Amino acid sequence: MALDSGRRTLRVFSSAAVLVAATLLPFYSQGQDQLQRYGPTQPTDLSTEQWRVHLKKIDAAQRLRDGTLMPWDFRLAGSVWFADGEIGLAARHREALAQQMQRLPNLPSPYREAYCTLTLHIVGPRIQNAATQGLVRQRVDAVRRWFIAHGYDATLVVASASFGNDAKEVQWELAGGLLPKVPCEAERTKMRKDLAAEYARGNPTLVR
Repeated sequence: MALDSGRRTLRVFSSAAVLVAATLLPFYSQGQDQLQRYGPTQPTDLSTEQWRVHLKKIDAAQRLRDGTLMPWDFRLAGSVWFADGEIGLAARHREALAQQMQRLPNLPSPYREAYCTLTLHIVGPRIQNAATQGLVRQRVDAVRRWFIAHGYDATLVVASASFGNDAKEVQWELAGGLLPKVPCEAERTKMRKDLAAEYARGNPTLVR
């Protein structure tokens, strides 16, 4: 996970960043395509002056922490816990992921119009035992495929077996912040290029 772009946009898995809804909400609203439910958020295309006005609204809402354009108030993170021998996602795993992700499509204004989701990191631990490492990689891939199936852009997903201590836990984190549409897309384009290059180098910790 030591990607240059990732250093700017990822703060690894602080427990304080885990945002879990109080109650389980539906995977998708009636009539809404579930495959688009958790896709990357699309911020509004604002001019420089419009963006400054919008940032003032966010600041007035006391949600802008330090005046930068990449605050972490809506950084989302969570975990999937597997039982012994489990590889695929059982119903309880899918429900837990939907519960953890429910915060994203319900971002309150003014964040809704300004929040840019970027890289999604999914990681399991690096284990010396080959059989256990194989199990970890399959679990990481199961979580990766869930996010892609529910709308997240596969070209912005970094899946690896490189972090953590428990082979039963797969962690995930969405990195992002406040950006209008044009710089958001520029940042995504750069990240896609960096991630493609990292996979092309054949990093053994990466899962795909």
